[in-house]
Amino acid sequence: MKSKLILLNVACSALLLSCSSNVSKCYHCYIGSMYLSSAKIKYENVSNSEIVDNYKISDDTFKVNSYHINNSKRTAFFSNDLGVINFESSEIESNLSKNEDIDFYYVFAQIPAGYEAFKRNNIQGNIKNDDKQVLLTDNFYYYGNNTSLYYCEIDIKQNKNITSPYVFSFYFELSSELKLDFSKSTTRFLYKLHE
Repeated sequence: MKSKLILLNVACSALLLSCSSNVSKCYHCYIGSMYLSSAKIKYENVSNSEIVDNYKISDDTFKVNSYHINNSKRTAFFSNDLGVINFESSEIESNLSKNEDIDFYYVFAQIPAGYEAFKRNNIQGNIKNDDKQVLLTDNFYYYGNNTSLYYCEIDIKQNKNITSPYVFSFYFELSSELKLDFSKSTTRFLYKLHE
């Protein structure tokens, strides 16, 4: 009986150890907090990547432009060196004054007529493999078993009052410590249809 108890103790200890070592690994790893942007870009200037439409909401193809801005690119980006984005001065001033360890990830997404894009509510969660809980938006993420492919869900719902396609602009604030490699080949944009 004593040997069975020792064996059971060892088995339980091993199980607890494996659980605790997996706690620091995330399955669904969130990247940052989303903010609505006042920035404007012409609909026809949005052309970098296709948005995945798993819902078949339209026969048309919709596109997105995205920009990863680290601290060294910040002044040039908000000075509109690209020549296609117009920012409100309050957004420029606010984001230029943010800490140097914050990166921005700007997204300009084409939205079809008949649909309204919106920002989902923030949740409490972990961004990095630590215990610190922060408010973040869970529509920008990667999976723990593939840290080189990122997903950005664009939340939409039907709104028949919107009669023309338009551009929805938003951005994420993320830690520069994450050192993520965003590119056309590593980032997927998807519509997420809500009732």
